Amino acid sequence: MICLESVGYFATGPGTQLMPAGFAAAFPRVAARVRSGGQRGDFTLVVHRRSTEAAAAAWRRAAEAAEPRLPAVTLRDPRPHGMLGALAGLAAPPLIHLDRSDHASFWNVGIPALMLTGTANFRNPHYHRPTDTPDTLDYGRLAAVAVATAATAASAASWRGLS
Repeated sequence: MICLESVGYFATGPGTQLMPAGFAAAFPRVAARVRSGGQRGDFTLVVHRRSTEAAAAAWRRAAEAAEPRLPAVTLRDPRPHGMLGALAGLAAPPLIHLDRSDHASFWNVGIPALMLTGTANFRNPHYHRPTDTPDTLDYGRLAAVAVATAATAASAASWRGLS
């Protein structure tokens, strides 16, 4: 399953990408990557688990080849699929943010899934507000997200080990 969550809003100014409390401690490499880019909200976050690591890599490659080029940051959720993984999120609060979309229901029943996200309220100041209107979206980059997603889906046989 490939979930598109709050994609389309990008912010290129420094400091436009926020991180939830505890995120840097839970995911130091990802936090360092975001910081090294000036905390600019100009990327798509690709959240995956071990079962979809190859799919995440395929999406990242497709996004880098898209026009315009779309930076991607990948984040591997360390939890296992199923209810044990869901319960682990309760024990480690920063992990619960990785469940904030439709892909989590698939993970909870053991179905591999990716979440592609613009990080919602951690980037978009219009998220769930009356100002969240179509004119705030970057349609060129949104098209790149769609192209990379289509390319990833079309290449599923290769990243699922079926070729």
